[in-house]
Amino acid sequence: MTDTELELPLPNAEHPSPTALDLRDQPTAPMHLTSRLRSKAAMDATVALASQIIELRGNRKKPSDQYMLALGAAVAELVRAASHTPVRPCFRPMDANTFTPKDPDASRADAVGYQSFKRVMDDMQRNGFVRIDAGKRGYNDILGIITRIYVTPKLTDHLAVHGITPANRRSHFTYRRAAEDIPPIQLRATSKRKGRNRERGALLPVDWTNPAVQDHGRQIREINRHYAKQVIIGPDGEELDIALYRAFNLGDQPCHDFRKGGRAHAIFQNFNREERAKIRINGQETVEVDISACFLTILHFLLGKQFSNNVDLYDFSPYPREIVKSWVNLTIGNSGYHKSWPKETVDFLDKKKGIPNVRARFPIALVRENALNNLPIVKEWVDSAHSWADLFYIESTIVIDAVHCLAYDHGITALPVHDAIRVPVANAAVAKAVLSDMFFKNTNIRPIIK
Repeated sequence: MTDTELELPLPNAEHPSPTALDLRDQPTAPMHLTSRLRSKAAMDATVALASQIIELRGNRKKPSDQYMLALGAAVAELVRAASHTPVRPCFRPMDANTFTPKDPDASRADAVGYQSFKRVMDDMQRNGFVRIDAGKRGYNDILGIITRIYVTPKLTDHLAVHGITPANRRSHFTYRRAAEDIPPIQLRATSKRKGRNRERGALLPVDWTNPAVQDHGRQIREINRHYAKQVIIGPDGEELDIALYRAFNLGDQPCHDFRKGGRAHAIFQNFNREERAKIRINGQETVEVDISACFLTILHFLLGKQFSNNVDLYDFSPYPREIVKSWVNLTIGNSGYHKSWPKETVDFLDKKKGIPNVRARFPIALVRENALNNLPIVKEWVDSAHSWADLFYIESTIVIDAVHCLAYDHGITALPVHDAIRVPVANAAVAKAVLSDMFFKNTNIRPIIK
């Protein structure tokens, strides 16, 4: 194998195709399509590549400007993905609506269009320069998957002829910071079922004049500006370019007012817990500080119940804590009771928590009976008018407030991971205090912080 060849995760008899859970946890590189050609070598390589892959139609004698723009952007970002060890696939939603900039601050006249990009990808795949795993919609308890685009040795060898390698990519391409490409606020419609299929809610336009959007957006932009001044190294030793954004839900429901959902998302959340443990912030080792039984604790606030932080709410016999926690989160996340353990949960408990044969060992009906006897508040929740989106909003607000406070009041960098934050080990005590304060600020409850 030459220096420019890559070992790709191709499925075969010994290494079958990965499951949706495997792919969800696989590190990826975003493809924003805002990178541009910088050097003459990059231009020559892109023109030469176009001549090999394109099939000109009609009287056209050369590729269109839109085609070359899309090809150059794709090549630049594929090379960036190839700079990781091991090589990462690019991920790219293929919904045509995702090719239109949503944030006015990000609008550009030279944005890559869906049709041009789709043709470039088809041409590159047909000629062996990329391998594409098409995205799949989720249904029932089966995960959906965003399209993955893999670099092949044929592409890296082609670029090497022109003196371009993943290591010297910045000499040949220009890359925007992730925060310049990702709007700080996203809004989605309610997800819908079509037969057995469950479709994720469509992206909706964001009203950037809405005071709530302006407040949420300001806070996220300030956090991203703080991140831009830090050196945050990922598990593979590469510097992370972090762009946080909040994803709100139920945008097609009346009076949602950007108070439904709203979890913070960023690239480091693609890493599993073991990989996140390798993250370094300004050269310092990090640790995760989390809110124990976060959703259950928030339930006490929403339903006006007394809460004691002296007892672990998930810890009661005869079931393991992870079984109880999984059942509770399934129930309050679904606003109802499941008749059986979903496959995703079974796979998670088996692969991530070391609890095999969940359906046989822990029948969900028995777990439900025991859990409701010990946690009657869950039944009250199911019968209430609140939904998972209310829980997500309060949880995300608490965590984002803590991240912002740590950055601007204490000079401490924190990375949000849903109901937890990852901070330098030396700052764990301050982080716990701030996270507790922000929980109290939003709920008037002092939670259990671990």
